[in-house]
This record gives sequence, C-alpha cells and structure tokens, in this order.
Amino acid sequence: MATEDPCDRRIAVTGVAQAGGAYALWGIIFPVYFKALIEVAVMEVIAVRVLTGLPILAAMILHRGSWKECVAAIARPSTRWALLASTLCIATIWVIFLLSVFWNRLTDASFGYYITPLISVFLGLVVLRERLRPLQALAVCMAFASVVLMAVLQGGLPWISLTIAVAFGLYGLLRKQMAIGSAEGLAIEMAAMLPAAIVVECIMVGAGRSAFEFAGPGLLALLMIGGTVTIVPLVLFAAGARKVKLATLGLLQYIAPTGQLIIAVKYYEEPFTLGTAVVFAFVWAAVGLYSVDALRTRRG
Repeated sequence: MATEDPCDRRIAVTGVAQAGGAYALWGIIFPVYFKALIEVAVMEVIAVRVLTGLPILAAMILHRGSWKECVAAIARPSTRWALLASTLCIATIWVIFLLSVFWNRLTDASFGYYITPLISVFLGLVVLRERLRPLQALAVCMAFASVVLMAVLQGGLPWISLTIAVAFGLYGLLRKQMAIGSAEGLAIEMAAMLPAAIVVECIMVGAGRSAFEFAGPGLLALLMIGGTVTIVPLVLFAAGARKVKLATLGLLQYIAPTGQLIIAVKYYEEPFTLGTAVVFAFVWAAVGLYSVDALRTRRG
C-alpha cells in the first residue's frame, strides 16, 4: 500500500489554509470592511478600488515578468472581447455586492453566492452543451425551486441574488475559456475600468461630494486600502488553488456565503424568518447534492 508523502500532505494543508483564508476574507472581512465605508458613495468606492488596486497588480505582473501574457491576450480579438465582457461582469458584481451591504441586504448576496456554482452548471448545459449528471440535475432543480420560493417571499424576483449568481456564473464561464492567469486577467479588467474610475472621481470632486473632501483620516485610510483588500484574497486563492484538489476547492467556496450569512444575521441583525430558513434549506440541500456529486466524480 502506497503511503502518503508528508511533503505532499503539508502542501495540501497549506493550500487549504490559503484558499480557505481567501474565502474567509471574501465572506467575513469584505462585508465588515465595506460596511465601514457606508458614508462613501458606491461608485467612488469602486473607483478608488480600481485606482489603488491596479498599481498593485501592475507591480505584481512586472515582478513575475508576465506582462507579455497580458499583451498577448489583448492582441487576440476573441480574448479581448471576452475580457471586455468579463469586466462588465466583475464590475456588476462589485456594485451589487456593495449595494447589498449598504442596503442591509447581505442575506440576499449570500443566497446569490450559494447558488452561483449551480448557475454555472446550468450555463454549462445551455452554452457548452455539457450533460448533467442525475445529482447535478436534481441540485439545479432545487436551486431554481429556492429562487421561486425567495421570489414568493419577497413579492418579486430576488434581483440581488440572481444578478450576483448570473454575473459570477458568466464571469467564470468567460474566464474558463481564456488562456490567461487570474492576476493578469484582473489587471486587464481593472485597466478597462480605469477611464470610468477617473471620470467618476473627477465628477465626485467637482460636485464637492468626494470622500477626500469630507472624510476623516480613519475613513480615508480605509478607503485607500481598497486595492489591497481586493488583491490579497486573490493572491491567496491563486496560491491555494494550485495545491488542492478541485473538489476540495469546490467545498471551500461555501465558506464565503456562510460567513456573509452569519455576519448579516448575527451582527447586522438582518431578518431571518421561517420562510427565509426554508429557502436556505432548499439551497443548502442543493449545495449538498452538488458537493456529493463533485466528490464522487473526482474519486471515480
């Protein structure tokens, strides 16, 4: 019987810690961090996030020597258009998530992140003509049932949840088909957002509504680390993803929406009624089926 190499085990443990840390940051630190910026306009938070994050990514890429990868990606028309589409997706996710935090709708965002993998499976069926395995099909059906229940409870479509899930699903689909690294791709996406970010900041300053005119040192310091807050979990995730199995990564991803849900209900006192519990019970069951299928397929 082959014994497990202690070195491989240490690498796997390190990978779990890195990827799990990234998801914990996305699920716990992000809501708390952005809640602290509630006095700042949503679009200015996004603009400063781009303005402070892009230089960090540029420095990383120059250090790695992978800038040629960025140039090659932009030179390919198909990749260039795909990156433009992925930029629209990631910008949408950033805006909607911020709104969910500012509007005390973080529970809706959590729900959206729970169903994202199942939306990705559905997109694979529709766009890539992938065949669904029985457990996958059942999980997708239960996810759609949970969306219908949420719509009934809210008296309308849960647009925050659906926008996040669909935008993230499309983002993953687009990035899956691009031959470009995560940091390099995000750098190009942020570069595409840069002109809009500059325009937004100029408008805010011209209107006398910029945080740089009214915020105290503490709030300004928080705002200025937006780029770092964006990049750190990305770096952790990229490092961890290379060390762990795909099935393990799939299970770790639920740390983020679970953290968001706990923060929303326990600390921000968002309502969690019996109806909401039933909705989440459906989506948790769907997630469970999806995870079991992923583990079985990986072992097979």
